[in-house]
Amino acid sequence: MRELRLVKDVRASIEAGHPWIYRDAIERCDASPGELVRIVDRDRSTLAIGFADEGVIAVRVLGRKKGELDGDVLTRRVASALAQRSLFVTEDTNAFRWIHGEGDRLPGLVVDLYDRFAVARFDSSGAERFVLGDAGPAALVSALRAARPTLAGVLLRRGRGESKDVRLVWGEEPPALVAVQEHGMTLLADLRHGQKTGLFLDHRESRHRVRGLSRDREVLNLYGYTGGFSIAAGLGGARSVETVDVAEAALALASQSWEANGLTPSAHTTHTEDVPRFLEQARERAAHYDLIVGDPPSFAPNESAVPNAMRSYRALHRACLRLLRPGGLYLAASCSSHIGPERFDRTLREAIEKVPRHVRILERWGGAADHPRLPAFPEGDYLKCVLLSVE
Repeated sequence: MRELRLVKDVRASIEAGHPWIYRDAIERCDASPGELVRIVDRDRSTLAIGFADEGVIAVRVLGRKKGELDGDVLTRRVASALAQRSLFVTEDTNAFRWIHGEGDRLPGLVVDLYDRFAVARFDSSGAERFVLGDAGPAALVSALRAARPTLAGVLLRRGRGESKDVRLVWGEEPPALVAVQEHGMTLLADLRHGQKTGLFLDHRESRHRVRGLSRDREVLNLYGYTGGFSIAAGLGGARSVETVDVAEAALALASQSWEANGLTPSAHTTHTEDVPRFLEQARERAAHYDLIVGDPPSFAPNESAVPNAMRSYRALHRACLRLLRPGGLYLAASCSSHIGPERFDRTLREAIEKVPRHVRILERWGGAADHPRLPAFPEGDYLKCVLLSVE
């Protein structure tokens, strides 16, 4: 196993459990992506074992002792991740994140389960090379099937946007839309063309929370995608629900999912519209709501985008708070990893300063328990949700 020597004193970070070692902390990294390496300090004491990667992250850590990598690590950790999910995924839910990369000690690997179908993707070339190796998906498929024998098919998703490629690597083709259950709510997932792997599974408990808050309320779901929050509100007894998104195809699926849950079509309205423009028009026509969900896509894909992202969050918060009736609720969410909790709270405070309303924070939460985070890895705690009330 190739040794990579540290030139920066990051021992404390490694010992605390941080799963990344940056390139500038290593003397030289000439290992190929996916190659197993040993991280040593100046006296050649082993601090960690991991696999090499490309970019600023030179090594993704798998463990600190050689014994941790004995035997079939992939099969063992895949099974362990699924066993942990059984502790909190309820019987009325069959869509959840099975493997959450660093949080499940399989850095760079994500596997989401949609009933009988698993969708895998990799965050880096090193992770893909480490897991797939020369044999292709066979080892991953074997590990997944061993842990969940009822699997019918495994898909592998690569790339993003126009370069996105989703291929069946084992089993049967999933239907064009896979109907899954989430706390008894039916959601339709497009595993081949949908965002992420089909649904935003990290908001499962957020949707359940909205369902419990929606009775007799007029609800507005912004950046609604396929309408998960909207359907939850409808099932929770909302008087009316409006879903706003720029993607017409996503809104069509939202309407289809709404009807799949037996909800009255006339109670749901969709708007194919840019959210800032919709909010401006809503204010002009003096529209008001009792519950607004603001869950935009990442406003800050990198650190350089943070200033603009902060302005966008502030503008969104202000617009939503102004549209709420007294006693109204605002669920503000951010999936931008570069906008940490402190920065997100600052956007809320600065927005509230410009709105002549009395606002209280009622609750905060992050990703659901199938998105585990490491205590020493704040970068993995990307999702922020804050529930506010307006008087």
